[in-house]
This record gives sequence, C-alpha cells and structure tokens, in this order.
Amino acid sequence: MYRNRSFIFPAVLFLLVCLSFPMSAGAEISGSTDDESPMYSLMVSDADGRQILPVISLKGGSKLNRIKIAFDVPEHVSDRFVWRLRHVSHEWKDDEGLNEDEYMTLRPGAGQMSPFLIEEGAWSRSTTMLYTHYSFTVPSAGMSLRMSGNYILEIFREEDADMDDAVPVGRTRLVVTEDLARLGGDVTGSTDIDSYTVSQQVSVTANIPDNGQCPISSPADELHLVVTQNGRPDAMHYAAAPSSISAAGSMQKYEWSHCKDLIFYGGMEYYRFDAADERGIGAGIEKSVWHNPVYHIELIPQRPRDSYTAEPDVLNGGYKVRNVRGTEGADDTESAYVIVHFRMDGVDEERQKNGEFYVAGAWSDYQYNDTYKMRPVSDGSYEAAVLLKQGYYSYTFMYLPDDGETAEGRMPADFFQTRNEYTALLYAHPRGTRGDRLIGILHLNTSQDDLK
Repeated sequence: MYRNRSFIFPAVLFLLVCLSFPMSAGAEISGSTDDESPMYSLMVSDADGRQILPVISLKGGSKLNRIKIAFDVPEHVSDRFVWRLRHVSHEWKDDEGLNEDEYMTLRPGAGQMSPFLIEEGAWSRSTTMLYTHYSFTVPSAGMSLRMSGNYILEIFREEDADMDDAVPVGRTRLVVTEDLARLGGDVTGSTDIDSYTVSQQVSVTANIPDNGQCPISSPADELHLVVTQNGRPDAMHYAAAPSSISAAGSMQKYEWSHCKDLIFYGGMEYYRFDAADERGIGAGIEKSVWHNPVYHIELIPQRPRDSYTAEPDVLNGGYKVRNVRGTEGADDTESAYVIVHFRMDGVDEERQKNGEFYVAGAWSDYQYNDTYKMRPVSDGSYEAAVLLKQGYYSYTFMYLPDDGETAEGRMPADFFQTRNEYTALLYAHPRGTRGDRLIGILHLNTSQDDLK
C-alpha cells in the first residue's frame, strides 16, 4: 500500500484545497494554486453543523444566520489573510454586474468595505506536522448581507488583495436565503424513466406570497429551480418551467412534478472510516502505520456492490475533525494530519478502459483532479493516497467517463433505495430587478420508506 510514497510527500508540503463551483450544466470554475502559500482542510459549516451546502438565512433571529469557515496553512506562521464575497447568478456565473453595496451593508463604525481581515491564526499543538489554523464567520461582526442568492467567497493573502490580478489561495461557495417561499417536496424510486431500479425523482411545490414582495409575471423566465444531490457541485440539476401554476388563497402555487430534469442516479450508500485515534483501528480501517512524518491510515478495501446494502452512516460525504487523544474542545489545533490510503477492487473491464475513478466526499467538494484521482495498481484495483486531518469521514468512489459528454460523476453502482439528501433551491429574478434572489430552500432526506 505504500508504493506511491514518492508521490505522496510532495502533497504533504504543497497540497492546496480550492473548491470548484458549477457555473452551468457541464461547466465550472476552480480556485487557482499559489504554491507559496498552500492551504488545506478548507472547512465550511453553518450553525447546524451542515456541510452539505451550508445556508445563511436573512431572517432576523434565525439560528442559521452565520457560516463558519476554517482552514490550515503549513508550519507555525503569522501570515495575514483577508476574504471577500461576490454575489453570482443561480448558475454560479459571475456575470450579474452588481456592486458590493447592492448586496452587503457595513455597520456603523465598521470601517471600509471588503476585503475583510481574518484574525490571527492559532498554532497547532502536539502534532508531528506543524500547521496554523484560521477561522472566521460570515457575515462578520462589521457587516451584514442585504441580498439573498449565491455567493462565492475568496481568501487572499493580505498583501495581494488589492492587486487586479490577485490569485485567491482558497475559494468556496455559500447560499443565502430570504425564506419568502414555502417549499415542499418528495422523492420517489418510481421515476419517468425507470421503476424502482437505479434512479430517484424529485418533485417540488412552492407557495409564493401574492403580496408584491416577489412579483412574478413570467414564471418560465423569472423562476429558477435548482436541485442538488448531497451538495455535489457536479450533480446540480436545473429544472425547466413549472409544470403547473395555481392560486392558493393569498399564495401562488407552483409545481414541478414529473420533471425529467429532476431525475438523479440513486448511487449507493457512502463508506466511512473513523481516524479520530490515528494510532488505533477505528471503523473502516485495516491498519495504521507510522512513516515519518505522519501516520498512514490504510482503509479496508471496498468493491462495487452487486445489490443494495444498507450502511449505518448517512452523512452522505460529510466529515468531522476529531482527536480522541487531544484536549476537549481543541480538535481544530490538536488533530494530526494523516495520509489515508483508499482502495477499490473489482472494477469491471469496460470502466477500466473508458474512464477515471476518484475518491470523493464533501471534504473534497467532489473535485475531479489529481489530488483525488485513483490510480490502477493491478487488474481491476485502484488506489488513492490523500492527506487529511484526522477525524470521522464518509466517502465514496466516483467514475467519470472519458466521453466528455457529462461533467457529472457516477458511483460504481446505483440503487433506488439509497438514502440521499436533496436540496431544492428556488431563485427569483423579477422583471426590472438586479440579481438572482434565493427565495426558498428545502432539504429532503430520503429513507427506504420514502422511496417506495
């Protein structure tokens, strides 16, 4: 399992995590590499701990009005970083032409507009690989958001932030909702293309107040429904116009049912491993070996499943940094970095010839790049070695065909029973207004009963 060491250790020194974002079906933008200031373990979560498309609510008093963003940089340093936000379209396109003062407001005495300074980092303790941990919240204490929708957040070195060609050292996405519309929906394994085999179909209803807050004159042009599976940027489906519209008291009711755009491959249950004790053998781990300067965690090899298998873990790609040997409440600075060895056996010959495999989860933002690419080690077997901060992780394997016709990955197997989390996002762009607003959001967690 250690045949790739010459490849691994450069990753320890120069790994950069810059998340990618969907712009439209089949297109994306990606963060750029700055080898002079590598960043890793870029973590994003809301007040509920949600990592699958974290949400900020504009409603006052909501517990979902803050997002926490954290990251590490190598060694004990005193580097200073800043961040800035850009409002983008429902397709994550940076083409709206909005000014900052149209979507954010500074509080009195807060100073100037972005970029906003990230407070000094905290040095790691009792770890063999030194790092500095930074964290901040959005919105910050000095500003507030005034517009819902999609945002791209970029992190820069302070000295580079004012340069026209400044390259961000990190980038992530977040969504802000105004919770104007009331959304409902369901998921079924009986779809318009198959019945209880490999697919799942989502239906959504939206009730929008007919009080002038969001006047919709042409729903096909002014309403945009987007549904994503497990927060995957490559699995965002853009629905066509509503299938029906009706009046419901003081509301206008819009429905998206039997919409083929909202059919998803079911996928399979995620695997998991627990490396909270880097020296121990936690769930999903075959063995742990010290190889200076870090532990190598070798996971139990997995195979594509022939039939649906229920798993106890339903994090659907989520993760939690944790160190059982450290001080309580100090996981951010006392958790060690480890190299995790993933292995998949039993890959069929056709897929070996016609595509690539990647290890994936929310912790990788489902990026299809060399960091997460699996490499063949024998007939039908693939491996990947990834530097991760110790903790509890769920993961899967994604297959990307060479045909170039789709940017959406496929798991090694698909089953209609698979428990997935779907997020429906309803955007509005009423005629005569600027920017796409996110007026409603719905989280659908499927179960086997739901899918019958």
